[in-house]
Amino acid sequence: QARQEMLTSVLEDEDELTTLPFVGSCSLSDDPQQVASRIRTSLHLPSTTEGRPSSPEELFKFLRTGIETMGVYVLLVGDLGSHHSALSEDVFRGFALADPRVPFIVINDQDAKTARSFTLIHELVHIYLGESGISGSPELAEGSGTAAKVEQFCNEAASYVLLPASFQTTRPAALFSSDSAGAQRYITQTAKAWAVSEPLVAFRLRRLGWITPALHQQLSNAYAQRWIDQKASTKEKNQAKEGGPNYYTVKQYRLGDALVDAVRRTVRNNRLTHTKAAKILGMKPASVEPMFRHFEKRSFAYGERG
Repeated sequence: QARQEMLTSVLEDEDELTTLPFVGSCSLSDDPQQVASRIRTSLHLPSTTEGRPSSPEELFKFLRTGIETMGVYVLLVGDLGSHHSALSEDVFRGFALADPRVPFIVINDQDAKTARSFTLIHELVHIYLGESGISGSPELAEGSGTAAKVEQFCNEAASYVLLPASFQTTRPAALFSSDSAGAQRYITQTAKAWAVSEPLVAFRLRRLGWITPALHQQLSNAYAQRWIDQKASTKEKNQAKEGGPNYYTVKQYRLGDALVDAVRRTVRNNRLTHTKAAKILGMKPASVEPMFRHFEKRSFAYGERG
């Protein structure tokens, strides 16, 4: 929130602030499917598998680029400054600051890569509603209070963005029996075809009434345990592996091109000090200039920015 406020002040001084029309443009009385359709159109996301990113990682990259183009800053943050203070996805999966001029979305990068697209769109729906908030898993949206209703709406709309109603118009034969193995195979195939997570597909099947709440819970527990095992295995591999990706590559990925570029431009225009830039970017002042040079080198190499 402090970063968002500092960036707002900087952009205000640069006279670069405009009110984004989509922030707060929806309400809980709207049809989640219609809101999802609006978002898909804004992001140029195909409503069929044809022409769609082919993997969860590519889908997240596609969505993040589209959302940043709309004027939303998307950050990945999973700790309080070092890996020793990592925040589990049980603490938060994402949150949105629905500022009408400088909206922020923060995704917990400790969560599974396959889950990030859903969290990203969930938080975007928060912004469409004009409702800032911290979000967890779909199961945490139970209840009848306003906060729960917002979470339920965001879950519904996000699920329709990523998995349109047309993904399956009739209940497949694999789901007519109580065979969990058959349901798992169908979910895996559907998730792969649409480049989404298996928990998302299971969530939609439960909402459609095509699997029972008990089976959905069973599947959710299995997916959660699989992720716990996967994280433990990855941690062991990383401990045994020397070196790692370039610091600035990782930092740029977590901050997002939109935020790095906005801060870079104001520093280059002598409107912002390296010290204040460091606070916005969450790094040491001495690392700011190397970060900008890394960003410029990569951006110019790909012809992304002038």
